[in-house]
Amino acid sequence: MKPKTNWQINLLGEWANIERGRFSHRPRNDPSFFGGDIPFMQTGDVSGAQFGTIHHYSQTLNARGLAVSKLFPNLKFPAFATIEVTIPVDIKKQQRIADILDTCDQELLLLGAKRDALDQQKRGLMQKLLTGAIRVRTEKHG
Repeated sequence: MKPKTNWQINLLGEWANIERGRFSHRPRNDPSFFGGDIPFMQTGDVSGAQFGTIHHYSQTLNARGLAVSKLFPNLKFPAFATIEVTIPVDIKKQQRIADILDTCDQELLLLGAKRDALDQQKRGLMQKLLTGAIRVRTEKHG
């Protein structure tokens, strides 16, 4: 497939260092390891790829997180390094795309938080209904 004008095809291995690792620290989800600038893709990020394309990664590591992770340089994934990615040549266009994707990610986080709040509200209401703390009036027909 030929890229659009002003776009170029590169191999993913030219843009990213792809290594397999293992997170040794427990609990693995300790927030003090995340929020840095090192992409941290997990199996779900890869298995959620659509049409062979990984659209995003779910977390980033900071220096502390990288320090407790164990990289296995002998288990590199050469197949990933040969995946062709099409990117705009213009760095400003790349940044605009990244900004749009960041905005989408923020929206997804906000929607997820809203969903979680509604789930909590539902659980509380169900508990009150089941314990009789809230009574439901019914109309008699007939």
